[in-house]
Amino acid sequence: RRRQWDSAPLHVQQVQVAKSWVQRARKRLALSRVIQGTIENSRASSCSFCARKSHQCKSLAVSLAKDGDRDHYALDELIRSFEDEYGEDEGNLDLWKAFFRTNASF
Repeated sequence: RRRQWDSAPLHVQQVQVAKSWVQRARKRLALSRVIQGTIENSRASSCSFCARKSHQCKSLAVSLAKDGDRDHYALDELIRSFEDEYGEDEGNLDLWKAFFRTNASF
């Protein structure tokens, strides 16, 4: 069933907010793709909680952490720190990878 969205034209401010949101989402996706290999290479051979090896578990996963605990918002915080240090318009992916390697914890 299709939703009945309002078809009234958007105001200029609404369009600007939507464009800004889409631009930030695209940037987050691009930055996330660049560091995916680094995250996967950080996978340990055993679980950090129960110390089981990969052959004893169904799967081992790696995720970003903050203060030793898994943090679902760690990537957003790293991106915010990167933008604070280098500016929001910085698009150098090599600089981002170096920043990520220095500041990320798993």
